[in-house]
Amino acid sequence: MLPDEVPDAVPHESPHAPSAPVGASPRALFEGPGEMRARCRAFDWGATALGAVDTWPASLRATAETVLASAFSAIVLWSPELVQLYNDAYIPFLGVKHPAGLGQPTRACWPEVWHLTAPIYARVLGGETVFQEDARFPLQRRGPDAPADDVYITLSFSPVRDETGGVGGILATLVDTTAQVLGRAAQAEREQLEARLSGALLNAALLLDQMSDGHIVLDPAFRIVTLNPSAERALGRSRATLLGQTHWEAFPASVGTEMERQYRRVAAEGVEAHFIHHYVGEGYDFHLEIDAYPARDGGVAVFWREISARVRLLAENEAARLEAEERVATLAAVLDNIPDALLVMRPGEITSANRVALDQLGVTSVESLQAAPGQASPLEKVFIHPSSGVVLPLAATPIGRAFAGERSHAQVLLRALGRDATRPVRAAAAPILTEGGEVLGVVAVLTDMTRQQQANAERDRLLAESEAARSGAEASFAQAQAAYAEARAASAELQVANRAKTEFLAVMSHELRTPLNAIGGYAELLDMGLHGPITPEQRTALDRIQRSQRHLLGLINGVLNYTKSEAGAVHYEVADVSLPEVLAECGTLVGPQARAKGLTLQPDSCAEPLSARADGEKLRQIVLNLLSNAVKFTRSGGRVSLECVAHGGGTVAVRVADTGRGIASDQLERVFQPFVQLDASLTRTHEGTGLGLAISRDLARGMGGDLTVASEVGVGSTFTLTLPLA
Repeated sequence: MLPDEVPDAVPHESPHAPSAPVGASPRALFEGPGEMRARCRAFDWGATALGAVDTWPASLRATAETVLASAFSAIVLWSPELVQLYNDAYIPFLGVKHPAGLGQPTRACWPEVWHLTAPIYARVLGGETVFQEDARFPLQRRGPDAPADDVYITLSFSPVRDETGGVGGILATLVDTTAQVLGRAAQAEREQLEARLSGALLNAALLLDQMSDGHIVLDPAFRIVTLNPSAERALGRSRATLLGQTHWEAFPASVGTEMERQYRRVAAEGVEAHFIHHYVGEGYDFHLEIDAYPARDGGVAVFWREISARVRLLAENEAARLEAEERVATLAAVLDNIPDALLVMRPGEITSANRVALDQLGVTSVESLQAAPGQASPLEKVFIHPSSGVVLPLAATPIGRAFAGERSHAQVLLRALGRDATRPVRAAAAPILTEGGEVLGVVAVLTDMTRQQQANAERDRLLAESEAARSGAEASFAQAQAAYAEARAASAELQVANRAKTEFLAVMSHELRTPLNAIGGYAELLDMGLHGPITPEQRTALDRIQRSQRHLLGLINGVLNYTKSEAGAVHYEVADVSLPEVLAECGTLVGPQARAKGLTLQPDSCAEPLSARADGEKLRQIVLNLLSNAVKFTRSGGRVSLECVAHGGGTVAVRVADTGRGIASDQLERVFQPFVQLDASLTRTHEGTGLGLAISRDLARGMGGDLTVASEVGVGSTFTLTLPLA
């Protein structure tokens, strides 16, 4: 719908309205089973007036979640363009318009009914809830070239409030009542058919009443002794010309026929004969219905009636009967398959009931519904007032009022015979009247309203849940904003403290390096004898001073490297680096330490001449640190291995494995934290600041790679350096 087509119906967005909460991805919002959830996840909502899902307001997200979770047909229309989002149960309404109808403005999807729906949308967008029962909509859901389907729908359009308090969209729940509407039409057709059949039977009876019998009396010699005026008129001959002649003389075409045989049998045996005879002769062509009786004198009294018209009528009636029976059978089959219960009644008797009626009343046949002699009808105890729970006498129901000549309907509860449970029904009844207005019987239709009530309850529940979800979302958004502000403040404080720590470490490390370098220089001068000869004991002391100076200088250099890495001041010169060369060089440097400790250092093993994209110096620093740690933490007699292999995804891996004491699983990530030594006791045997692995991982990640560890206590550890493959 365009804004100028429903004036003043679409609320304008306030410039001070709160922005829509963000962060709800399509996968999170539309998570769950069903076709429409899957389509909503894959749909490009950013190309519609609704925008990307993470910009949707809480009210729209809550309504969308509610619609998709509903088992009833439901659709939400949002934004001034009324963009559509619907659930699985709504798909049958769309036909070939699905799945294109998802995300489409409703006017573009349903142009054929826009003249019907536009006024409704205007009312709903104005804040009004609109309910329609059995509304007819001609839907072109089989394609634009196919005729429209007349679909009858009971539906509810409800406004959905957005965060501004205005109406942001429309929630519609629908129930297809086409079958019920067509069932009532079929019932009306059946009533018309029964009326026509009643008129045909009445006409036939009138024709039979108007027929007059001809009468002839024959003596024992079969001479005509009398005939009545009806016979004269029917035969077209006077009494004078017929009296005294034998029947065979007057009507020679009767000789040797069934007529002669029956007359002679009546005279000879004194029995009656009733038969029909087709007489042809003397210019006659009659179908005669004949009753022959024996006379006292041995003659025969004949009563006959010309039934040619009746024979023709009977033939026509038989054809009509067969046709009517076929139509009645078809109508009965239709009525047995409609979802409503149908009863046809006469005073004191139920003449017919369809399958649904028998099921709702708890019986298997119409005979079970008949009243026993002297007892009330079973229907006297099946209808209950919906509010008071009082059993309604039949006279107080639409059926009873129909017997009084009144059409009516009412909402009641129906309790099946022999059962305690009840169901809500809409009872409607109308009288069957004669032409004079006399009530011959009643037709009653009982419509089960259980699904309708469930649909209404579901609609109310959906609206309540939508409102609750909207309120909850608003509260959550406010809490999230407060938490975000607190987190930003805490982050700013942490950054200030971190910078101060880094600057302090850098300054202190720099200040300590100057005197340490001086100590190392003077120790070397003393060792060279520039200040005079030294004793062996003095040389031993100088050696200890130099080792301690180099160790302390190494620790300070590690702190300086860490502060550079943490501050992002490390410069990388990335190029193609040959891994076999780097590993061979590092193995050579660490070999003396391994041999001195009694360890087996397996040479570097590269399956092929691999190269990595890395800074060569930084790569050597990482591998040397890993090898030094492996030698440091592996007992005498252990093994340290070094290898490189190509990984998937365009990466290469360098692995350093040892048979040392291993690392507990809950400590694996701690070894990469700065200043962490797993053996932190005062009696530990291994020196270091705990910065080597932290610096190595930062360097690896700075070159586009990573450093990880896998370990088992008592078995050993394997450190894996991954880098981009050159």
